[in-house]
Amino acid sequence: MKKKIIGIMVALALIGILAFQVAPALADAAGPLDHVVITPASATLLPADVQQFTAQGYDSADAAISGLNYFWLVTAGGGSINTTGLFTAGSTPGTFPNTVEVVAVKGNAVKTAYASITVNATAGPLDHVVITPASPAVLVGSTRQFTAQAYDATNIAITGLTYTWGIVAGGGTISPTGLFTTGDTAGVYANTVQVSTTQSTITKTALASVTVTTEPQTEPAVKPNIKKLTGLFTSYLNNVGFENFNGGQWTVKENGAVNTYKAIPGVVKAVSATALTILANGQTVSTAFALPAGTTILPKDATLSVDDRVVVVTVNDQVKLVLKITAPSTTTGNMPPGLKKNGKERDDNKGTPPGWEKGKKNGWNKDDNTDTEDD
Repeated sequence: MKKKIIGIMVALALIGILAFQVAPALADAAGPLDHVVITPASATLLPADVQQFTAQGYDSADAAISGLNYFWLVTAGGGSINTTGLFTAGSTPGTFPNTVEVVAVKGNAVKTAYASITVNATAGPLDHVVITPASPAVLVGSTRQFTAQAYDATNIAITGLTYTWGIVAGGGTISPTGLFTTGDTAGVYANTVQVSTTQSTITKTALASVTVTTEPQTEPAVKPNIKKLTGLFTSYLNNVGFENFNGGQWTVKENGAVNTYKAIPGVVKAVSATALTILANGQTVSTAFALPAGTTILPKDATLSVDDRVVVVTVNDQVKLVLKITAPSTTTGNMPPGLKKNGKERDDNKGTPPGWEKGKKNGWNKDDNTDTEDD
């Protein structure tokens, strides 16, 4: 009897060990990506406060999926977010519904989730105005968009003010919306762009200098990774649809510096060799962008026309890439690179966005920032 009891105990122990080993394996056997959950779903912050957001993807049975890639965006203002989901509140008070977006990617499956932000701050009286950029160099015959923001004494942004633009020391002309157009004479025009705004009885002004040059600008050190950006946008837009994408903003640490990337989707309203005007998705007022020399326009050799759908990508508020969006073809040969992988290639590259695989099969060229495919 004693031996029988011992035998039963040993058998139970073995069953327990087996269950302990098998259970995690079963738990990891999650199905296809079905949805993603963002935590927390909302946050209330003061200006410059931070909030860590996290995300988890699940299958249709709510089993957690490991090994996913998550991409963080700010789509409706309120602050900025880095690549790990750390959100920093901006200085503009208000409620920003569904502004924090996370994109979960597994193979060709793309799922999104949103969180809302409330920035609590009551701005004081008008104290100063900041004009951006402060001293750009602009090629003769080109344009440059200036913006202005008013603040109180504690640097809380003041909303609802009207700005008046003017030129006080030559160099070109400026529109009522701050779009500067150079004259024909090169030179340094110190403190020539002026903006002013009034709150009650308080009026404040700011000045910016402009260097009008005949020499093309040196390519900035910050250069976006065209392959990654285009692969991500192509995958994302083909899954959620162009009309459902209201843009995004994120920060990237490159060469020791933190740079702000923005993606602004919209419909072309006007275009020239040096400027592009679009009506951004979800907006009612068109936005003008200066197109500096060296701007990448994809697909390669594409021409932009009125009513084209585009995504404008800026780095630190300077246009670097304009991606023309066309409806995806049902012909495999014309599908965007990365979306025509066979089953084995998808399995080998699971966990990365389509078109963002390492090596020659990423669908995009290596160095010249065009959209040539590697066959």
